[in-house]
Amino acid sequence: MARIKKGQHWGGDWTEEKLAAFSKYVNAYLTIMNKYRDKYNWRLIYFDGFAGSGSSEHAPDTVLEDDNILLHELESANLYNPAQAELYKGAAERVLDINQRGFDIYYFVDKNQDSKLALEHRLAPYASTHNLQFRCN
Repeated sequence: MARIKKGQHWGGDWTEEKLAAFSKYVNAYLTIMNKYRDKYNWRLIYFDGFAGSGSSEHAPDTVLEDDNILLHELESANLYNPAQAELYKGAAERVLDINQRGFDIYYFVDKNQDSKLALEHRLAPYASTHNLQFRCN
């Protein structure tokens, strides 16, 4: 498998289309499952076996700390609209941002330790409200 080098970007317009379709699918899935989860005492688990770093803007071994700090500063100052914010969100953040009752556990696995750590750092703001699990295999 070819590895993305620092400074390279992956994906294109199709990536955004795929992520938008994925978000719609997960939202529809949760709508259906939420209708019956309490009745049947279901626990819902989100599992991503190829989680990556959570960003299409960086290679897996790129440190995302500065970008996260900047994004949070922009959020605090209300300097961008939500449509622009979506451009920075990968699948993991989109699943966590769905506006309905979500999964009971979110399980993220990646083969690359740096990617796992970058995703864990990127999703840290969600840790207080979601049950997030990260593994490297």
